[in-house]
Amino acid sequence: MAARFQKVKLLGQGGFGTVHVVIDIETNRVLAMKTLKKGYPSKYVADELDNHQLLRHPHIVYCEEVFIDDTSLCIVMEYANCGSLLDLVKLRRGLEEIYARWFFQQLILALHFCHNRGIAHRDIKPENLLLHIYEDLKYPVPILKMCDFGLSKAVVLPGASAKSCVGTVRYMAPEVLKNNEMDYDAMMADVWSCGVVLYVMLYGRYPFDSKGADRVISKEQKVRRMLDRMKREAYVLNPDVSVTDECMNLLRGMLKPAPDQRLTIEKIMAHPWFKKDLPKGAHEMNTDCLNEPVPPKHQKLVEIIRLLRMGCPVGRLLITNLRVGTTFGEEVPPEEGTLLGAAGREEEVRKPPEQPIKVLSTQAPSRTGRRASRQRGSQPGRPMTCMPFSSINWCESMRGAGRGRSIAFSVL
Repeated sequence: MAARFQKVKLLGQGGFGTVHVVIDIETNRVLAMKTLKKGYPSKYVADELDNHQLLRHPHIVYCEEVFIDDTSLCIVMEYANCGSLLDLVKLRRGLEEIYARWFFQQLILALHFCHNRGIAHRDIKPENLLLHIYEDLKYPVPILKMCDFGLSKAVVLPGASAKSCVGTVRYMAPEVLKNNEMDYDAMMADVWSCGVVLYVMLYGRYPFDSKGADRVISKEQKVRRMLDRMKREAYVLNPDVSVTDECMNLLRGMLKPAPDQRLTIEKIMAHPWFKKDLPKGAHEMNTDCLNEPVPPKHQKLVEIIRLLRMGCPVGRLLITNLRVGTTFGEEVPPEEGTLLGAAGREEEVRKPPEQPIKVLSTQAPSRTGRRASRQRGSQPGRPMTCMPFSSINWCESMRGAGRGRSIAFSVL
């Protein structure tokens, strides 16, 4: 099986494995392949694959297949060729509102689909939102694709609870940050994270960080101060950044500290700002993706479980899945870790006991054409294409297309 994939470029590497760009020799498709050392797979890998394989949607990186070679567990996924949303936000030091809405609409559609599948992501952040451009289109524009379901939670029904304090601190909801193994609604926590992502896109900074004032205090004190700012809704709105009242209304509704006062994802999708320039057929696209039958060649969960058991020492793997009705092994609890944020500072995070992959190279989005009327932090030779987004229907032909690798082919 491994011989079928030709490695083209190393994207990243860590203590437990690597990620490569590969070419499927049989189909000539460019894909990404994560390779984990045999024996590494834990509950978190099992959960990630369990949840990810249910998600076939245009704005979610598609999990192609899983296989084992002599030394490794290999996970083959759809490849996004333009790096992450974080790369773009850092390059431009914040995005124009029209571009922020363009990405936000796609994020919410993807998350709405996840929640309707009974899965909460629990680690939504710009680093986990990849961009892809189909260069042969008339208007090559970036399409957003959600990835990394390593901390996802199968909550099955809306309102079901989670307990683990997982995620990246700057994007974690207050009820998760102050959680002490108490139940919380993971879907409403995802909504909060989307609100933080929207703020970061608009303002190019985190909403509840203090400018340098927290550098000399402990991590525990930082979290307490951050929680206090969240409770007071004390985020800075830069007057130099032009944001419409409708956008601010939506943003404030998503960043409500009390989950029962926070906008639900259904209310977000009904909000006037969200619906502005939303392509006709977006809601129907989600419905069609939910109703689409599983492709005949799609790898079955029981097959993935069998592969994980083959690549994992006995007693280290736990899979509890109501859809399969299978439990074996013993659970490996999460451990404390750190994750580097956009500014290079450490963020507290509850992650699986692993060393994160270090990205070696990313391809930042390349644009041609007229510059946007107001380019914050733009660099010579790196303009963002200025185009009428209202004239783009990026989901018209995706109805019934399921995983939708070619969503951009509906761009007019």
